[in-house]
Amino acid sequence: MLALSHWLAPSAPISPSNDSDHAKTNGTTGTSGSGDGLSVSPGKDTPQAQASPVALTPAARHQLQVLDEIFQSKNDNDPRLDRELRNLDESAKGALREKYRNLAAEKLNERGTVAFLLGRNLSSADDVAFLQGVLEERPCLGLADCSRDPGAARGEEAHLESLDSTTLLYPQLVSLHGIEAVLSDPKTSSEVRQAALAALQAAEGSRSARVADQARRIRQRYSPG
Repeated sequence: MLALSHWLAPSAPISPSNDSDHAKTNGTTGTSGSGDGLSVSPGKDTPQAQASPVALTPAARHQLQVLDEIFQSKNDNDPRLDRELRNLDESAKGALREKYRNLAAEKLNERGTVAFLLGRNLSSADDVAFLQGVLEERPCLGLADCSRDPGAARGEEAHLESLDSTTLLYPQLVSLHGIEAVLSDPKTSSEVRQAALAALQAAEGSRSARVADQARRIRQRYSPG
């Protein structure tokens, strides 16, 4: 997975599975066109769209082009993730939110990467609110179809199931990481800090026990009371 390798193991990228390939091989629900996932219908639990389209700055337009190229190359270690996509202006953030909403639920790698990039640019309560929406999404049950549980693994499949569980929660895990990062930064404004704590509290109600437990531990670390 693209973004997860940047904060779990920088020197050893994690690629438990390629969900995009699963979608292409097994058929993704809700698709309506292009193989890059940009013309698909968003899932029911996807954070709601903004009322008006985003007017892109030239810098934002370039960043979106770079991101599309990275998605197409599937290069986990593309240096442009840090070199060109670290700092996002408001139009870029708005466009990435829209991109996330338009990706099929099964596009876990791409959705997680977008959440990761937005999580590095949390400068307002609205920024955090989007990640809260990601955390409140219904958990994806299967790589080929998020609405269907493929069943418990057996024997040699147990290890793959463990890897898949991380892939299935990829957008939520990177969102939690982004929220924890702003809470650990003493320069974070009180507005963003309060929004981050509220997002964690909401995530404690996640249907995913892993997400709920991690959100609870982070919140208690930065708000013991």
